Amino acid sequence: MSQTVFRDIRDSLRKLYLEDSRPWLVGFSGGKDSTMLASLVFEVVLSISAEQRTKPVSLVCTDTRGHRAFGLPNDLLSILKDDLNREAELEGIGIASRSG
Repeated sequence: MSQTVFRDIRDSLRKLYLEDSRPWLVGFSGGKDSTMLASLVFEVVLSISAEQRTKPVSLVCTDTRGHRAFGLPNDLLSILKDDLNREAELEGIGIASRSG
């Protein structure tokens, strides 16, 4: 992905975050696509000043069992969810990961 496209996506997410106070609900399975989206959401929220970080963001973790075909641990999604929550708390951002 070119830097310009990546920057445009980040800018678009930032604009959407600041546009209103409606909460965000983001699906997360631990796959490459949802991991990229979760990373972008974290990066965008971190780039916003603490005073403007008012939108609740929930990452809903759903086990699609896709990772099992690659021999990854059965509790991988739980581990990722816990890591995401810990990182959000350390960074002081309003992102919560929940199992769906």
